[in-house]
Amino acid sequence: MSFQKNKVAIIGAGTFGTAIANIVAQNTEVLLYSRNEEVCKSINETRNHHGALMHNNIVANSHLADVITSCELLFFTIPSQSYMGFIKEIQPYVSPSQIIIHGTKGVLTRVDIDADERLDADGIVTISNLILDTTCVVKVGCISGPNLAKELYDGYPAATVLASKYDQVIKQGEAVLKTNQFMVFGSYDITGVELSGVLKNVISIASGMVTGLGYGDNTRALLISRGLLEMTRIAEVLGAEPKSFFGLAGIGDLIATCVSKYSRNHTVGLRLSQGETIQEILATMTEPAEGVNTLKVCFKLSKTYKLHTPIIDALYDIVFQNLSIKQGLVRLMSFPRSKDVDFV
Repeated sequence: MSFQKNKVAIIGAGTFGTAIANIVAQNTEVLLYSRNEEVCKSINETRNHHGALMHNNIVANSHLADVITSCELLFFTIPSQSYMGFIKEIQPYVSPSQIIIHGTKGVLTRVDIDADERLDADGIVTISNLILDTTCVVKVGCISGPNLAKELYDGYPAATVLASKYDQVIKQGEAVLKTNQFMVFGSYDITGVELSGVLKNVISIASGMVTGLGYGDNTRALLISRGLLEMTRIAEVLGAEPKSFFGLAGIGDLIATCVSKYSRNHTVGLRLSQGETIQEILATMTEPAEGVNTLKVCFKLSKTYKLHTPIIDALYDIVFQNLSIKQGLVRLMSFPRSKDVDFV
């Protein structure tokens, strides 16, 4: 397979994929894939997508095989729910010599998450492991951090963590991502970095509720700090290193998504606080909020391993069991206290 060395593929033209495409385009040519031919035509003709001005180095393409086989370095920025079908599509076209870096903040499960089934660590499939297990690609990485698409569009200073077990993945990814306004930090703990981006979405839903109820910064600081503890407990049973949660992909991303009006998961919590049901909210969102499914995962893992996760437990009952938000808060505030920090 012969690749065009000066081109990078971005698979997924959602808000985050568009933002990453514009960043990478500052360093090299980009093929941006969308399965919607009309979307590609609009990008190429108007140079605008999701309200962002598209860099001249970006060409949109709706032919997946052409995009996959043209580039050695591929960025996947699609929702986790789409991966099983997507992986089947790309299997005939990928090569062992290619590098895949994903930016998806979700996980898959080997059991039906909505059924009354036990879930343990063996039942969790991270996106990086899915790629490794179902394709011939060996060199896989992920990016995670406080990377809200709207602020990336506007060119505000930001950074991401690029995690992989391979130096080549980190170096090549950094070479195309790093700009004067976008920093890249490397990590070998791909499990920790990946799960940081996944688990923070749950706490972001709770933060949206705090916003909707009009509570102040003390309440949000309480939620963020104790939420980080619960995230770390969940991640440890899945094989992550706790130290990754103290970096940019952990506490950094958690803060951003818990305070930003641009966070989809924060918006879910805000709308829940205003009386909408989770079904009404999900039916009207243009892009998925990964935290809703992740909340189910966290709740089941907590029960399996008997973890102390009062925020996750209360949030699950609010979102899925009709517990009122104020009742959930009363329950949280009445829990017996333990040590402030017991996970380092």
